[in-house]
Amino acid sequence: MTRVLFATDEQIVGIAQDVWSSFTGKVIRWANDEVVAGSDDVTVGSVAVTGEWRGYVLLACPTQLARTAASAMFDVPAEQLTDDEVADALGELTNMIGGNIKSLLPRPGRLSMPAVTVGASNVAPMPRAQLLNKVSLACDGLQLAVSVWQT
Repeated sequence: MTRVLFATDEQIVGIAQDVWSSFTGKVIRWANDEVVAGSDDVTVGSVAVTGEWRGYVLLACPTQLARTAASAMFDVPAEQLTDDEVADALGELTNMIGGNIKSLLPRPGRLSMPAVTVGASNVAPMPRAQLLNKVSLACDGLQLAVSVWQT
C-alpha cells in the first residue's frame, strides 16, 4: 500500500480545534504528548471513509474528557450523563471532524455513521490499516488524538 498524505497535520489540528470549540465551547491546543494506547479509560470514536480513498478517521481521548465534552454539548452535569450520551457526543464530534477531513481526500467519498467504543484497548481500526496522520491535542489538561488511517 502506498502512503499518500492528503491532509497536513496543521489542517487536521485546525479542523479539530474548530469543531471541538464549536460544539463544546472549549479550547483545544496542539500537544506534544499522545493519548496512551492500551489504557482501559480511553473512549474512541471512528468513522469510515469509502469511495476513491478508503480508510478511517479516529478521535481518541480519556473517557473523562469525552464526559466533559458531552456535559458541555448537552448542558448537563457530567455526573448525570449516561454512557450512551457520552458516546453520542463523542460520535458527533468524530463525525464532524471526519467529515471535514473527508473533504480534503479524493472524491467521491462517503462517510459512515460514527462508532464509539468506551474503554478501548486499541486505537487502530484494523490490523492492516496504515497510519497516515496523527495529531495530539489537549483540552482541560487532558490529551486527545485525531488520526487518519488508510486501508
